[in-house]
Amino acid sequence: MAPLPAHPDGDQVAALPEPLGPGVYVHVPFCHVRCPYCDFAVRPYDPAEAPVLVRAIARELALRASTATWGSLYFGGGTPSRLSPEDFVALCAVLDRALTFAPGHERSLEANPEDLVEDKLEAWRAAGVTRLSVGVQSFDDSELSRLGRVHDARAAETGIAQARAAGFEDVSVDLMYAFPGNDEEHFERSLARAVALGPAHVSAYAYTAESGTKMGDAVRKGALARPDEDKEAALFELAQATLIAAGYRHYEISNFARPGRETRHHLQYWRRGDYLGLGPSAVSFLEGRRVRAPRGLLEWARALEDGDAPRGWVVDDARPHALFEAAFLGLRLDAGMRFADARDASAPDVALWRAAGGRLEEEGFLASTADGFRVPRAERARTDAIVLRWRDAAEALGYTATS
Repeated sequence: MAPLPAHPDGDQVAALPEPLGPGVYVHVPFCHVRCPYCDFAVRPYDPAEAPVLVRAIARELALRASTATWGSLYFGGGTPSRLSPEDFVALCAVLDRALTFAPGHERSLEANPEDLVEDKLEAWRAAGVTRLSVGVQSFDDSELSRLGRVHDARAAETGIAQARAAGFEDVSVDLMYAFPGNDEEHFERSLARAVALGPAHVSAYAYTAESGTKMGDAVRKGALARPDEDKEAALFELAQATLIAAGYRHYEISNFARPGRETRHHLQYWRRGDYLGLGPSAVSFLEGRRVRAPRGLLEWARALEDGDAPRGWVVDDARPHALFEAAFLGLRLDAGMRFADARDASAPDVALWRAAGGRLEEEGFLASTADGFRVPRAERARTDAIVLRWRDAAEALGYTATS
């Protein structure tokens, strides 16, 4: 293991809210266009295919019936806001008939600025949506053009204002950084314009050059250059400093929230809690098993018509890797990982990870909590490296993940 210089930790971390129950994720695969950086399972929006999606989700729910009380509902994609108001209301009706949701549950919708219009906003409110995650990406028009977005900065600001006027108090502004052409000057301006809008939540994601995407392949071939690791770390620290100074809590590596506005649905992911995934390419994590649906809309729908779901879905038994998963996911949170979230790990393995974590704490890379460890604020830009260092330290003590 290469040495990493340690830094003192002076930050205090409050507890995060607990989910109201397992989450439900619905993948809506439709987009206006495919952005050059995107590798998700998406397709151009065809209004004729929306009923196909709704009917297939109804069949999937019938095959995967559950008596659980669900604590959150999240519509992702793709761009769920592409659906017509009528199709979105029909989709919610299918879900509400088949599933029981906890009172006061969070119901989130990913939306693009160009879809924040009156009839859709009214339909989302009527269907119980409580939270909007708006894919702005940048407030610089030249960057938006480079990213293949169909909105400009002014449209993003106007759309968010319309959402607030329609009664959506829980709005997240989602930004991207460290993509080709992005630098501190541009990112600083985007952060300032995001803060000026006063959203409850801001997400800031580092660009990843995904193979098979137009932009990613260009980066990999050297035709486009993205900021190097040091510049990416500087952009991360800029987001952290700017948003904390504006009153946001940096509760997760890529997410900042006003007090009490953390996204409960995603906390279920980071706490390694159970969630049900519906739709093409959707992933479920239930009782230590990860299940992935077919990627294509029509392939997924045909499998459901043939009664091949969820038997034909890809299944991964994640239990042998419970401790690494709990660390990898939980250390993204400022409150840290909890050994309770590796509930399917053996007691001897937990003891090895605790001992290895103690060694990293002595070196300044981890700080202990009531039931685990967290990464000190000064080290959070290197969280992934610290997780790998922790795993290596546990393996040196005798830990082995076996299936």
